[in-house]
Amino acid sequence: MAKKNSQKEKVENRQSIITTCIACVVLLCVVVTGVIIVAGKAQHEANKRVAWQGAYARYFGGDGENALQILTRDYQVGLNELHDFGTVVSIIEGTEAASGFEWAIWLNGERITDRPADQIDTKNGDVIYWNIVRISDN
Repeated sequence: MAKKNSQKEKVENRQSIITTCIACVVLLCVVVTGVIIVAGKAQHEANKRVAWQGAYARYFGGDGENALQILTRDYQVGLNELHDFGTVVSIIEGTEAASGFEWAIWLNGERITDRPADQIDTKNGDVIYWNIVRISDN
């Protein structure tokens, strides 16, 4: 009779070990899934912050930063100095405005034409948008 209890205990121990292993695998799956979801959300937020589509750029402002600071941090930019206006953007991510066109800037949906980007102060939540427009569209 002692052998039967011993055999029964072995079976119960194996079942206990199998149950513990299954629980560990399930827990590991839950943790990995959580990490993937968090990483995906972080990447999604980063993608929402900066968008480049070849002919326009969009990004969000930040307290204490001007529109040009953020643009030059997040994109490859070419700049020109205009004697009567200041620093202007001529190239964004390798895309240069053709003759008769320029990179124009909008802040929260309003076109800014009276000052260069380094004089446009932004705050958290502001939306800055650049697009190529005809120079005559001012």
